[in-house]
Amino acid sequence: MERIGLNGKGAPFWRGLRLEALVTMLRVALGAIFVIGGLKLVHPAAFGIPGQEALALKFLDPEMGYISPFIAAKIIGTLGVRISTFLLIQGWVEIVLGVLLVGGVGTRMVAMNMGLMFWAFTVASPLVGQLRLSRDLALMGLSFAIAVTGADTWSLEGHWRGRRSQFADRRDVVLVLIRFSLAYPLIVSALFTGGAFDNPLNGTLPRGLILLVGLLLAAGVLPRGVMLLVALWMLFLLPATLATKGIFQGLDVVKREIGLFAASLAYLVAGPDRWTWPKPRRLRCRDVVDLLLAYVEDSLRPMDRRAFEAHIVDCINCWRILKTYRETMALGRQLGDDTIPMDVHERLDAFVRGRLSDPS
Repeated sequence: MERIGLNGKGAPFWRGLRLEALVTMLRVALGAIFVIGGLKLVHPAAFGIPGQEALALKFLDPEMGYISPFIAAKIIGTLGVRISTFLLIQGWVEIVLGVLLVGGVGTRMVAMNMGLMFWAFTVASPLVGQLRLSRDLALMGLSFAIAVTGADTWSLEGHWRGRRSQFADRRDVVLVLIRFSLAYPLIVSALFTGGAFDNPLNGTLPRGLILLVGLLLAAGVLPRGVMLLVALWMLFLLPATLATKGIFQGLDVVKREIGLFAASLAYLVAGPDRWTWPKPRRLRCRDVVDLLLAYVEDSLRPMDRRAFEAHIVDCINCWRILKTYRETMALGRQLGDDTIPMDVHERLDAFVRGRLSDPS
């Protein structure tokens, strides 16, 4: 009878921890990306760039750079600072924001600001760069996903305030953000290649296969299977690049793919969202009443068991049901009974059905 392992909110403890771990993984990955990007701007020599002025010239390159002439003129004319100084300041800002996100301090605000900065990177780039930075737009979407979930259990903010993320409550929204965030850079990387458009994505697999993967994710067709392929792809790409280019330059090249890897794993474990094909099996609250004892007795088919677990995590009404069940079982153990007496079960069933009709 202890199998169900409820936490304070009534959700299965192990599954709640697994969902929190996914949020933590994605949060730390995005924070690490910002820290790596900031270190490149603050200490470019470690990444194979001679100094701040050489870094500024690299960013101002009309074809391969990241700052358009219009934005550069605004930085110099309006802000009154040199591009090299601006990049140095930006680097420290990225490091601070990245460290805050890794630690989980001010999670929502930091993630929202990071998402806006990823968007600003593409706006500030020349037209070619805006397409080339499709992976930055993917990271923008992932940052907004973290802003939606908020602080998780293993963040400092969650520890100080006793908070958990809102992933379970907003699961479908977060999963859709992740799915489209991965679909967009794959489609763009397949359609635009060569020269400034080359990146680790379109340089490792055939364009047709990359396009197919992106389109399947965008359409929501077999998304978990596709995410498994993406995760395996990233798992090969990351160490291969680090081995070829070294730690610092390798991290600079594939830092965005770290976020894509974390996102694909998160979707693979927690997905799919409701807007996919085939439609995920969903239970109704009333089904839970009849399946509750079968779940505890471990007599459900694996498919029904997984559907049951997925439902009770997302449904606050069912958390109340399971909390009531736990309290009833605790009372039964105090009375020396191994199972709920029939009259107690009938009262519990009546209470649950009343809650389902009036969940207030």
